[in-house]
Amino acid sequence: MPLLYHENPEVIYLAAHTISQIKPNQFALEAVMQAIHDPVNKNKNGALVEALSGFDISAHFVDIFKLYLLGNFKVSAMARLLLDFEEFDIVPRTVRKAEKHLKHFEHNMPNDSQSDVKRAEANVILSELRSLFD
Repeated sequence: MPLLYHENPEVIYLAAHTISQIKPNQFALEAVMQAIHDPVNKNKNGALVEALSGFDISAHFVDIFKLYLLGNFKVSAMARLLLDFEEFDIVPRTVRKAEKHLKHFEHNMPNDSQSDVKRAEANVILSELRSLFD
């Protein structure tokens, strides 16, 4: 899907939004996820993350959590919305994987208030998920 890598961010947004509205669209989810993580789209992937709301991402909690932790401002904000409002298939292994990404974030994060807020919010999310399995 070459339009997901277009140089114009508006074209990327329109392509991702259009794909997310096609039903069934699960065939395209992997391509959208690859485009999100591709370094070529590093500063243009917020629109791609936004489009994930049109897909069944229930099996992608860890990917979305990682985008929340490590993404730029828009990516992080869009990932947080997905974490708050989408349904995910959560098992104990999912929580452990997310905890691993949080530890990586904590060891590599800059010492600033934005990172502190993100760490606190991520700990709340994981704490609530851990309580499901107690």
